[in-house]
Amino acid sequence: MSTIQRRPVALPVTSELSEDNAKQTAEILNLTSRIQELETRENLTVRWDNLTQAFTVLESNVKNLNKLIQELETKKNNLTQQNLNMETNWNELNISQAQWSIDSYCLGNTEEHHEKYSPLSSGTNGYWVGLRVEDGKWKWVDGSDLIDR
Repeated sequence: MSTIQRRPVALPVTSELSEDNAKQTAEILNLTSRIQELETRENLTVRWDNLTQAFTVLESNVKNLNKLIQELETKKNNLTQQNLNMETNWNELNISQAQWSIDSYCLGNTEEHHEKYSPLSSGTNGYWVGLRVEDGKWKWVDGSDLIDR
């Protein structure tokens, strides 16, 4: 019989296995970390898209509100002007009515005027003043300034 010679099989050394194991473990940790970074980036991208969409909606709302504010300002200005016109018309009406009343009593002759509206005349308790406002100044019914007399 012949003897077969067997060659010894080189078994990996334990230190080599440990080194490979450490490299693979490090690679697994590295890849796990990279996966987490990518997931975080994806989450941030989704959040960014959501925020951008919300910003667009809010920006549109602001434009609509600004338009409404302008419309309200215009309406307020129109109402203010109408109010001023009504006050002016009311004041003009009162002045016109007072002017008509005063003019109807204005006698033009100061002596006659004093006689008619003196405390001694019947039916009066004092003097008739005969003043009115024209252009923001007090004037006598004959048009002369109050301070001229």
